[in-house]
Amino acid sequence: SNYFASDSLLPKVSVAFALLGCALALVAFLLQGRNDGIFDDLPHSYAPLASALGFLVGAGILLLSDSTDLVYATAVFLILAAAYQILLVFRVFKESAITAIIGFSAVIGCILTVGYYYFDSSLEMNSPVKIHVMVGLLLAMLLYTAELRFLLDIGSWRVFNLLSCATVCVGALTAIPLPIAFLAGCFDRADAIKSTSLMDATLQYPAYLAGAVILLGVTVTAAWRMLAKILSKRSTSAIPARSTESADPTEFTEEDA
Repeated sequence: SNYFASDSLLPKVSVAFALLGCALALVAFLLQGRNDGIFDDLPHSYAPLASALGFLVGAGILLLSDSTDLVYATAVFLILAAAYQILLVFRVFKESAITAIIGFSAVIGCILTVGYYYFDSSLEMNSPVKIHVMVGLLLAMLLYTAELRFLLDIGSWRVFNLLSCATVCVGALTAIPLPIAFLAGCFDRADAIKSTSLMDATLQYPAYLAGAVILLGVTVTAAWRMLAKILSKRSTSAIPARSTESADPTEFTEEDA
């Protein structure tokens, strides 16, 4: 079957920690004051390259595995989403609105991938694998929506931090374990993977492996950004304030003159 055994403890503990992380993020959201942000406030690092790689690999898996119109449309938007991540890293366009227009492809790509899951009948609708990945992609979609607001200079750090934490917590449920499970042949369906070959895995479970890879990239990017922001705040707070007591009272500025 595609369900965990009823006496399995690890899935229950994993979901409990994920929900706990989301709850703590919600508490932080409620306690944090209003703190708007603009385009230049986004952490300028190479973190989005992880998402770009995830989008490209996910699109490639879908194209190798299926040939429907939905797959073609999804792959196009996933490739555009990867391009958006690269533009975001190198700040190619000075006008952030142009990058935001291209970046909306990440939102559409996540929506189409979830749609592919929804209409796929190879896995039960209430299967934990399908639920976890679909919820993770929906959170990623909301995260990119919050990110695009920064490019339009109307961002909100409260919302961005909340969705980043939630995406990492839920995405971690499938981002790493699901690809490993596919390659190890841990699914015991009649058409389960019998080989550890990546090609065999992608040909039998295209959407779920693609979604997990996309989530892996988004999760790494979100975690990288949160860590960079925490470290930057710690380094800023560690800088001692300049003492005014040691200032020479005989020194005058031009304004004093």
